Parts: sequence; structure tokens; C-alpha cells
Amino acid sequence: MDKKSKVLLILFIFSIIISAFISFYRYIYLEDITFFTDANSVPNALDSIKNLLKI
Repeated sequence: MDKKSKVLLILFIFSIIISAFISFYRYIYLEDITFFTDANSVPNALDSIKNLLKI
């Protein structure tokens, strides 16, 4: 690989890592999604996914 493709690959990997950190921040700290432990977990999770897709 030449230098340009190595740089592009590194930037691509960093962008994936940064987007993963942003997702964890939104889901855990901002509580856009809740981790459920009750009987309503599946419907509530589906509602959360529907709400995320509206963004």
C-alpha cells in the first residue's frame, strides 16, 4: 500500500472508533436507550429503535 491509502485507512478506522464512543455516550449517559430488565423489554426496545430511526 502506498502512503495515501494507509492514511485513508487510518482515518477511516479513527472515524469508526470516534462514532462508537459517541454512540456509547448517547446511549449510556444521555439515556437515549434504556437497558431493560422487565417483561416489557422487547416492546420498549423496539420503541426505542423506532425513536432513534426518526432522528
